[in-house]
Amino acid sequence: MPIRVQILLLPETMLSTLTGPLDLLSTAGTLWPLLMGTEPQTLFDVELISSTREPLCFAGGLTIHPQKTLDQAGPADVVYVPSIFITPDGELPASVSLASNWLSKQHSDGAMLCSACTGAFVLAETGLLKGLPATTHWAFGELFQQRFANVLFKNNAVLVVNSDARLTTAGANASWQDLILHLIKSTANERVAEETRRLFLIDNHDSNQGAYSHCNLQLTTADKEVAKAQSWLQANLAASLPVEQVVQQSALPERTFKRRFKQHTGMTVIAYMQMLRIDAAKTRLVTDNDSVEQIASDVGYQDPSYFRRIFARETALSPSQYRRKWK
Repeated sequence: MPIRVQILLLPETMLSTLTGPLDLLSTAGTLWPLLMGTEPQTLFDVELISSTREPLCFAGGLTIHPQKTLDQAGPADVVYVPSIFITPDGELPASVSLASNWLSKQHSDGAMLCSACTGAFVLAETGLLKGLPATTHWAFGELFQQRFANVLFKNNAVLVVNSDARLTTAGANASWQDLILHLIKSTANERVAEETRRLFLIDNHDSNQGAYSHCNLQLTTADKEVAKAQSWLQANLAASLPVEQVVQQSALPERTFKRRFKQHTGMTVIAYMQMLRIDAAKTRLVTDNDSVEQIASDVGYQDPSYFRRIFARETALSPSQYRRKWK
């Protein structure tokens, strides 16, 4: 019996994370055998589920017709949530609340839930990710942490699998490929996943999201002392003892300042400084020809070996690999 997969279709769905997975799941087990002259086998029964049966119109005039409503959808083995468009202010579409209730029911009925990119916001609204690791698009990491503080957020992760909880989240847009191949491998078999990879020319990610991300340098408008510290840190990457200096400049008790800084930025002062330094190093590695040692020193790391370890931890690439990848 084919594996029952339901794809949640919202008016705000980003189509690249819908149509690609639809192609892979619809052809897994059939197209490769047809090309190779062997017996095809339909492995996945895929349905598009939405709150209405009315056609949904997307950018460029593309219209998609859902096959069933949320009320009509029966039980599923897998429910997949594509990415959705989220405005910079973080306001979630009204459709998310209704969808999250439906997702909770499908999960309680035994379905595996998975999301791509900002689809993690829909999944997290169910409350099912509480206390579990998860990821989403790197640019929405701060917003995700502020909205779902009880989720163990993994900003650099491409794919986070919670097998026992039947919950999986994928990172920025193209990581849907990693998610769908994992889905095929875990629910069908590894051979079909590899055939699908070859057929659609999909490579493994040789790095994590940290190799693609760029830090958000927007200053908070809600706390002038935190904004002042953010500005100073950005202008003084190579400063020694940066935490002590911004605490002193704030004239606040250390614990108070650190609490307010994390509240408004989503990270500790030292983590924020490290983000700025690594981001500056990424730019330098691509835009000039200075040695790794010189760049490390300029962004605040006097020990090149330590810099290389931190850089590799954040990007899954060495500085030299990063330079070759992007320069």
